[in-house]
Amino acid sequence: MTYQELIDSVNLNILKTTYLFYGEEYYLMDYALKLIKDKFVDKNLEILNYQVLEGKDIQFEDIYNACETLPFMSQKKIVVVNDLGVFNRKKKGEGDTFQKKDDELKKYIESLEDYVTIIFIEKEGNVNKGKSIVKSIGKIGHVVEFKKLRGKKLNEWIKNKFKEYGKNISYYSIKYFIEYSFCFSKELNKTLI
Repeated sequence: MTYQELIDSVNLNILKTTYLFYGEEYYLMDYALKLIKDKFVDKNLEILNYQVLEGKDIQFEDIYNACETLPFMSQKKIVVVNDLGVFNRKKKGEGDTFQKKDDELKKYIESLEDYVTIIFIEKEGNVNKGKSIVKSIGKIGHVVEFKKLRGKKLNEWIKNKFKEYGKNISYYSIKYFIEYSFCFSKELNKTLI
């Protein structure tokens, strides 16, 4: 699944139980996550229906406990797991604890109920698409690669961002903007204003 397909499905209120976000475009990854959060989680109930787990030291029990709590006054609960490390290619010597985490997690995500959506975000390293857990996520939900936008897609994205702020921009200005800005840094919205 591409970034744009994900955005389109979220705008149609379609959200699967499991996602894996990875790639080199962190800004778009964060943007997609914010869109999902804004669309499916009430700000007043965010503390109860939106949970973020960080790091490779997360145990399976932490993920299980976060997902098994029912959403409060909402149809969805969203659990975000950042940089778990089970989706990457392993170095020699790594593997025993990761393999155990892989197996438990794979079985669990295959049995998730519709009231919860778990989003794995891998910003460190490459995702091994041949791993069984990645294949399982692809069958149950979606594996979304966030590639750097280039060419026409980048131009359209910038033009749309300018429109959001009530501004118009020409093709030549877009080219100039791309050439002389830090495109897609965390400060892009400030650059656009």
